[in-house]
Amino acid sequence: MRKMALMLYLSCAYFIALFLMSIIFQALGYWIGGGESIIGFIKENMWTYFKMGIIGFFVGFALWLFNVC
Repeated sequence: MRKMALMLYLSCAYFIALFLMSIIFQALGYWIGGGESIIGFIKENMWTYFKMGIIGFFVGFALWLFNVC
């Protein structure tokens, strides 16, 4: 049970981390570049952020699988 909890924690933590980092850094770059309507920009690229989060989920799973933590 403890190993399953660790797997779930690592996978979800990496998903959330990559998802939020990709939103924040891309929105900051857009804002610094003089972009307008940041909310619309974020909505347009939501699928890209979700794909980055899915990659984070699999990274967390790989860390658990190979017993890195």
